[in-house]
Amino acid sequence: MDILSHALWGATIVRDKELLPLVIGGSLVPDAGSLPQVFEVLRVYYRDYKKGVKRNFRELLTDWKEIPSRESVFSIYYFFHSFFTWLVFTVILFLIAKDYLIISLCYFLHLIIDLPTHREARPFFPFSKFRLKGIYFLDDWRVFLINIFLLVIINLIIVNLT
Repeated sequence: MDILSHALWGATIVRDKELLPLVIGGSLVPDAGSLPQVFEVLRVYYRDYKKGVKRNFRELLTDWKEIPSRESVFSIYYFFHSFFTWLVFTVILFLIAKDYLIISLCYFLHLIIDLPTHREARPFFPFSKFRLKGIYFLDDWRVFLINIFLLVIINLIIVNLT
């Protein structure tokens, strides 16, 4: 799912304004593994630009899905989106910063949301080759629409219960 949705889901579950920076940060931690993908797209974009191929921003976003990433790029992404990494991250937080364990909850929520909304999840990477096929949110607008619908409904329920 997109980073804004991850931040909104974290804020929906935690609901503490004072913790909002931690919630947003924790919700985005797994996507730090996506930075190599961003750089790969920019590398291809720049290579093509030097060859005289010019794209506008909309074309670049469309090309994002078409540019194949190197396996090393996906390995970093899978590592950050692994329950193993989350567990190590949580243990480290527990040992050195117990007051910040809310970040772990948001990280975990991010992983759960990404399982059905990405083309392929590898939740036990690097110890297992198990793969879970999902419906990528950029390939099917209904996934994004369902996400927004659920965010609105759950927030309305919570507001009405409090």
